[in-house]
Amino acid sequence: MFPVEQGHHSKAVMSEISSSTCSVAGGSGWPARALDRVRRVWNALTSRGDRAVDGRNAMVAFAVRVASAAILFVSQVLLARWMGAAEYGTYVYAWTVVLVLGGMATVGLNIGALRIVSELRETSALAELRGFLAASRLLVLAVGCAVAAASIYAANIWAGHAGIGHTGTVQPPAAPWSVLAIILLAVPAYAVTDLQDGISRGWARITSALVAPYVLRPLFILAGLAGMMIAGVRLGAVEAAIAAVAATWAAWAIQSIVVWRDARRLAGKGPRTYRGGSWLRTTAPLFAMSICDLAMQNIDVIAISNLSTPAQAGIYFAAAKTMALILFVHYAVGSALANRYSALATRGDKAGLREAVRDGVRWTFWPSLVLAAVMLGSGPWLLALFGPQFTDGLPVMGILAVAILARASIGPAETLLNMTGGQRDCARSLMIAALTNGIGCFVLVPRFGILGAAAAVSTAMTLGAFLNWRAVRRNLGIDPGIWASIRETQPK
Repeated sequence: MFPVEQGHHSKAVMSEISSSTCSVAGGSGWPARALDRVRRVWNALTSRGDRAVDGRNAMVAFAVRVASAAILFVSQVLLARWMGAAEYGTYVYAWTVVLVLGGMATVGLNIGALRIVSELRETSALAELRGFLAASRLLVLAVGCAVAAASIYAANIWAGHAGIGHTGTVQPPAAPWSVLAIILLAVPAYAVTDLQDGISRGWARITSALVAPYVLRPLFILAGLAGMMIAGVRLGAVEAAIAAVAATWAAWAIQSIVVWRDARRLAGKGPRTYRGGSWLRTTAPLFAMSICDLAMQNIDVIAISNLSTPAQAGIYFAAAKTMALILFVHYAVGSALANRYSALATRGDKAGLREAVRDGVRWTFWPSLVLAAVMLGSGPWLLALFGPQFTDGLPVMGILAVAILARASIGPAETLLNMTGGQRDCARSLMIAALTNGIGCFVLVPRFGILGAAAAVSTAMTLGAFLNWRAVRRNLGIDPGIWASIRETQPK
C-alpha cells in the first residue's frame, strides 16, 4: 500500500527513539548529540518511507487508544461509583452480551475488511472496492437488525419463564432481562461501527477507524448518565443501558459520515463490482476466528455473571479491564502494521515482511512490559477508585499479567497471519484457546470464583499465543518472538 523507500529514513522509528535515549547520557557534548538525535527522530517521523508511515500510524493509534483508555477507565470508575457493584455488574453483563452479538453480526467482515480493502487498493481494483464498501455495510446492518430482533424476542420470552415460580407465584427474574431487552437495540449500530473500523484501518485511516468506537461512544455514554444524574434520576443498570444505546447509534452516525467522505476520496465514483463468493471465502475462517475471539474476551464475564453474583462480576470486570489497558499497545501496533503486512505479502517481499515483523514485536513487547509493571504496582490504588470492595480483584490483575506478556512477546502475530493468508491457522488457534477458556471458566469459577476465571483466561491466552507463534514459523519461516529480535540485535 505504501511505496518502499530505501535510505536513511527507512530506519525504525522506535529504534531511533530508543537509541536517542541512550546517547544523551555522559560526554561533554551530550546536548549537541541529544539535539542531533531529536532531529533524526523528527526526520524519521516526517519521512515518507514504509516504516516511518507505520511508526506514525502506530503512534496515532496508540495515542487514540491511550485517550480511549483514560476515558473508559474514568467512565467505568464513575459508573461503579454511581450505580454500586451489583447494578454495575448487571450492566457489565448486559453490555458484554452486546459485544458478543454485535461481533457475530459482522459475519467476519470486520476483520476481513482489513485484508480485502488493503488488497483491492494495492491492486487498484476500485470497482470491486466500491462494491465491497456498499455491500458489506448493508449486509452487516441487516444481520445486526435481525440478531437484535431475535435476541430481544428470546429475552422477553425467557423473562416470562424466569418470572414464574414453581408454585405459581411471581419470583425475581434470574437474569437482568429488562436491561438486556433495552441494550440489545445497540447491536446493529455496534456491528456496523465495528465493520467500518476494519474498513478504515484497511486503507490506513487510523483516526477514522478508532475515534468513534473508542473515544466518542464512551464519552457519549458518560455524558448521558451525567445528564440523567444532574436531572435527579437514580442511576441503575436500566439507565446505563438507555445511555449505551443512544451513544452507540450517535457514534455510528458520526463515523458513517467520516467513512463516506474517505470512500469518496479514496475509491471515487464509478461502477461497482460484486464478488460475494470471493469475499465469503476470505471471511469464513475469519468469522469463525471472530466468534472464538469474542468467546476469549467475554466468556469469563458471562460465566461469572451466571455462576456467581453481579457484585463479583463487577469486581472481576474492573480488574480485568484495568489490565486490558495494556492490550491497547498490541492493538495499536497491529492496526498500524496490518495493511503493511498485507501489502508486503501481496508483493512477495519476504525481507520487508521479516523487517516489519521485527518492528511489530519490539513495538509491542517492551511498552507492554513497562505498562504491566506500572499497572501491578499501582493496582491497589486503581481498584480502590471503583470502590472499597473492588480491591478484591488485585490477584486477578497479577494472574492476567502473565498471559498479556506472553501474548505481547510474539507481537501482533494474529494480525500477521490474517494479512498473509494464514487466517485458518489463526482461527484454529483461537478455537482451541476459546474452548480451553470456556471449559476452564465453567470448571474453575464455581470452585474458585473470580480467581478461577482469571486462571482459565490466562491459560487459554498463553496457549493461543504459542499456537500462533508456531503457525507463523511454519507458514512464513519467520520467528516472531521477542527473543529472536533480541538475538538479531546482539553484537556478533
